[in-house]
Amino acid sequence: MKKFKKHSAKTDITHYGVLIRRQFKQIFSNKRTLFSLLLQAPVMLIISLFVYDKDTFADGKVNLFSASTIIFVLVLVSALMGVLNSYREIVGEREILAREVFGGLDVSGYVLAKFTVLAVVGFAQCLILTVGALIFIDFPFLSPVFGTAAFFLAIYLTNVSVAAMGLLISSLLKNAGSAILPVLIVIIMQVVFSDSVFPIEGAARVLCYVTSALWGVSLIGFACDLNSYSAPIVYNEIYNYSPAICIIVMGALTVVCLFLAIVKLKRDYKSKE
Repeated sequence: MKKFKKHSAKTDITHYGVLIRRQFKQIFSNKRTLFSLLLQAPVMLIISLFVYDKDTFADGKVNLFSASTIIFVLVLVSALMGVLNSYREIVGEREILAREVFGGLDVSGYVLAKFTVLAVVGFAQCLILTVGALIFIDFPFLSPVFGTAAFFLAIYLTNVSVAAMGLLISSLLKNAGSAILPVLIVIIMQVVFSDSVFPIEGAARVLCYVTSALWGVSLIGFACDLNSYSAPIVYNEIYNYSPAICIIVMGALTVVCLFLAIVKLKRDYKSKE
């Protein structure tokens, strides 16, 4: 059985830097990939605006249903970009990764480099989505500064946490063709368990708390103080969740998914004939 040689921290950092540069080089050298990434956010924004009712935030009044809908859709499209950007990243490089790991590549650095590049791409996409949304939609933020920051954080953290889920899915698979079902499950979870479209009660509600979209919607809803506009019959408790809790949970989901992806790959390449 072939054992891997030990890595020094300096070597691992070097690998991490090389991998990041290689990933960006691959993106910028492939016009089709670059064009696709640049086009995603504007297209998603246009699709989101199709469901936006211009009277949602008008004359100091809020149509809670329409407000919840547009917030949910914006968070959802951010999640979609995250998983679509990431779910093929590892599984598509299985053969190359096997050779490089046995040549001394650090798996942790590999996964973290993948995530870093996805986080940078996601930042640019979410910035476009945020700017566009704030231009066309007059959200009733309690504070313009806090509201803008909360909106961007909600969109961005949803994106990167779901991207981390995509990397975990990619690490679990042996071929890209089998990724369709788990990707659909992640997308469906963001819809069903966001507690924005369907009310979830009972034991199934536990799944809501591991769904990034719920925390993204919650953070924006809090920034808009949506419950102050609602009658008790349509009151939604997620709009009263603490922003700090929302941020911490999405950060924790990201870390857990990356950790599990690293553990899975290390087990896969621990030893080989």
